[in-house]
Amino acid sequence: MNNRYMITTFRLLKCSAMQVCKPLKWTYTNLAVILGYLSFLTIGPTDIDQFLSSPDRSMEEVIRAAERDSVDYTIPSSEAVVVKVMHHTTFGDTVLADDINVLLSQVSPFQPANMGTLFRGGDRCRFLGKAKGLDAREQDGYVEITEVSCVDDRGTAFTLSATPGRRLGFVTNVGDAISTAVHTVRNGKQRALRQFDNVLIRFDKPVMALIDRGSVKSL
Repeated sequence: MNNRYMITTFRLLKCSAMQVCKPLKWTYTNLAVILGYLSFLTIGPTDIDQFLSSPDRSMEEVIRAAERDSVDYTIPSSEAVVVKVMHHTTFGDTVLADDINVLLSQVSPFQPANMGTLFRGGDRCRFLGKAKGLDAREQDGYVEITEVSCVDDRGTAFTLSATPGRRLGFVTNVGDAISTAVHTVRNGKQRALRQFDNVLIRFDKPVMALIDRGSVKSL
């Protein structure tokens, strides 16, 4: 694939030996190279809006907000993670639910149970979800998490993908230990997840480890 275009939905991370990860900004790069490391970013080169709903504000603003909010969270977990909604997502009748992608940026620390690496809060990891429609009251939305991608302190990319037809977890409200849905707001005649809102990913079972996808330092 020879197409080259601006990637705005994912940033690689450069981390020090002390495991303090910082965003590694990049602009134009070869899509095939990225997909070698980050398997879930199958964004077509023609129109990024085919993958995500158009953002109300820039991704950079969302990332900075995730970094600011991360100071409120210090305890890592393999079972749940607070994340920030990166783009306005509408639950509508004109798009099949399985076609609505939800991209979420890490806020709270995340550490798989069998990995020594701690992914500190503040956009060190990204989570991809699929909107699955609204509840019977048409107020709360169902979002299932299908992909995880992180970069560790060595500049190594890690991913985890759900088995086809399955999920890794779901999105709910921060502090909600019961619900399997997430609150939405009215958007005209539809309901939506708001960009910038913090929500909670609860995994169906603790994440034990991520799959090593190799070094990203050369990108």
